[in-house]
Amino acid sequence: MLRRMLFSAIVVCAAAAPSWAGEGDVQRGGAYALAMCSSCHSVAADETASPNPAAKPFRSVKLADLPGGLVAWFNTDHPNTGRILKDAQGEDIAALVASLAKQ
Repeated sequence: MLRRMLFSAIVVCAAAAPSWAGEGDVQRGGAYALAMCSSCHSVAADETASPNPAAKPFRSVKLADLPGGLVAWFNTDHPNTGRILKDAQGEDIAALVASLAKQ
């Protein structure tokens, strides 16, 4: 039930995606974030805190502050338990993060 509500919130965010968000797709980013990131991070606009208090909510991530961009940061500095983020996944998640930051 909660996952459906989160996914619905992400789909709503997709409609508000800014045109400057790059080539990423907010819906794909939301689906990936829900599946792979939501156990630690708050990935929806309406969530107040992340499940892991040490993990920033996506809506508070500043993409410009990530050295080398999202993919480079994730693949080098993120405690990601060995997962590797592909360029397209990074663009999709960046589009999601950018859309959440604007809300």
